[in-house]
Amino acid sequence: MSTDELYLPTIVNIIAVFAILFCNTNIIIATIRNKSLQQPCNFLIALHALADMVTQFGCLVFAYYLFSDTIYTTRLTCVYLQSPSMFSSMFGLVIILAIGIDRMVGIVKPLR
Repeated sequence: MSTDELYLPTIVNIIAVFAILFCNTNIIIATIRNKSLQQPCNFLIALHALADMVTQFGCLVFAYYLFSDTIYTTRLTCVYLQSPSMFSSMFGLVIILAIGIDRMVGIVKPLR
């Protein structure tokens, strides 16, 4: 597959990244501004939105290398560029687990 065949999917991916960044930013702003959303579960959802935003920047790194015609990079540079994205995706999974546990506790043992 040549780089010319990768341009269109990469452009679609970049548009999706910016849409995701916009939506996740709105989730974080709504959680901060609205007092009724300042509950533990909503803070976890906002943290997951933040982790998702950092994860999406990994897609932009790929797009930069594709459009700059840089085919190779050093292993250390790759680690530095992809580590935040990888760690935030793992953090996002932990946050999803915490949200699930919070919802399960809320259903099994509700406050009376």
